[in-house]
Amino acid sequence: MTSVQYYDSPLGRIRMAADEIGLTVICFEGAKYDADHLPAECLKQETEILSAGKRWLDLYFSGKNPDFLPPLHPNGSAFQMTVWDMLLEIPYGETVSYGEIARKIAEKRGISRMSAQAVGGAVGRNPIAIIIPCHRVVGADGSLTGYAGGIDKKIKLLDLERGDFPLNLHFPHAKPTAIGGMSREELDLELKKGLDSLQSFARLEASRKASAEVIDYDAEREEAMNEKYGVVD
Repeated sequence: MTSVQYYDSPLGRIRMAADEIGLTVICFEGAKYDADHLPAECLKQETEILSAGKRWLDLYFSGKNPDFLPPLHPNGSAFQMTVWDMLLEIPYGETVSYGEIARKIAEKRGISRMSAQAVGGAVGRNPIAIIIPCHRVVGADGSLTGYAGGIDKKIKLLDLERGDFPLNLHFPHAKPTAIGGMSREELDLELKKGLDSLQSFARLEASRKASAEVIDYDAEREEAMNEKYGVVD
């Protein structure tokens, strides 16, 4: 029988579940796939395994790297289990890309390549968040891609582990959207118009300066002639 408890973390309420073998679920309440990981019938009670999970979370959210791993019993396909085992190997405070995990799995299986997208699907289905650190997986370019608990929580978990937000990480490029009531195409057109105006102004300013130089030259020439020959009214 699966037992369920809740843990109030600094980032929000966390749902925890465990069976007789180990933790089966740790996820932020309301996270994507939250309900998918729980059986229809659960008992709301404390167990030794759940208590061990709470001790681990207490240490983690105090800014420490827990020196023990509570019993884990995630439920998934053979491929998902392989990916989740790889996640457990990511050191505290570090990140790896989906592609790196895919390459390691390919090497272990003796195959030429493994789909990073398939790895991403397994990472997204991780039922034991934080302890199985799926938040430490980022895009190939360092972008902060999807996290079932929300990108804001992924940022804060990385921030907690590294002390500050890693400078080599950034948000994924957003898809073109309407800005200020304009479509991306309209915005690009307005930007082009602005650039054209700046270029026209630059040309006009260059022409004005050139004309001013000619005028200054003529004035100096006239002044020199006046000094030499005198002013004639």
